[in-house]
Amino acid sequence: MVQTSVLIRPATSTDADDIILLWKECGLTRPWNDPDADLHRLLDFTQAHVLVAQEQEGRLDIAGSVVAQWDGHRGWISFLCVSDRHRHDGIGTLLIEQAERWLVNKGAPAIQLLIRNDNETVTGFYRKLGYGQVPSALWQKRYDGHTRQ
Repeated sequence: MVQTSVLIRPATSTDADDIILLWKECGLTRPWNDPDADLHRLLDFTQAHVLVAQEQEGRLDIAGSVVAQWDGHRGWISFLCVSDRHRHDGIGTLLIEQAERWLVNKGAPAIQLLIRNDNETVTGFYRKLGYGQVPSALWQKRYDGHTRQ
């Protein structure tokens, strides 16, 4: 693992374009969701903490991002992504650790995350960080006109 010099900091609205590009690079966007609207809602939501990993040397690019959300009962982590050129540099672990710290400070007794069935590459990563699969089924009902479940 190569350690890249990065600063983990809260995201701001000026980071939005870079974060959305990163989400697209990581395959986190879906045609039925508006990533710009999603991100701005998260940035405005007091129970969400959007973090970015910003390079401290060279181009000062956003190298990664993560979202932590507190629902009053459990913590949730989503939208973890690290740019291709920074994979395996330890940035994902740093982002998760900061997100976990924020959630634990909020009072979260447990932290959960959802992994899409087609995203098998992150399973081992999360296992190394102490996460395990919980038997459950996710159900949803859509109100936006999309039939996609």
